[in-house]
Amino acid sequence: MSSANRVEIQRRLKAKPETVYDAWTRPEIIARWWGPEGVSLADHSFDLTEGGSWRTVMVSPEGKRHIVGGVYRELRRPHRLVTTWAWEEGGVPGAASLVTVTFEPAGQETLMTLIHDRLVDEDSAAAHTLGWNSSLNCLEALWA
Repeated sequence: MSSANRVEIQRRLKAKPETVYDAWTRPEIIARWWGPEGVSLADHSFDLTEGGSWRTVMVSPEGKRHIVGGVYRELRRPHRLVTTWAWEEGGVPGAASLVTVTFEPAGQETLMTLIHDRLVDEDSAAAHTLGWNSSLNCLEALWA
């Protein structure tokens, strides 16, 4: 689902909330799923503290680099993760949006809700909806 400047996606994942949360916060696991299908993670850095920054460099199959980063606002294992999100162009971050991910227990599984808010416009929300769904397919495949 998306609106003019917001994306909301829910997934039911075949892992406990602690495991799913770790997939979002442990660099060695992030490297296995981060980015849309077909994209590789060429470089990454994560300061996993509230106020700490993160940055990833993704490379498309055509060799185009996509750089995004932000600042962790909230890290509450295994329930909630909140971070800013800004695409970088020419070494300069663009307008920051906000990503909130929650992890709710559902038996032996997790109901994960991702909300990407404060996007610049409807086109950006549509593009992020496609990108997030593709990336979350990669995340889901960790437990397939």
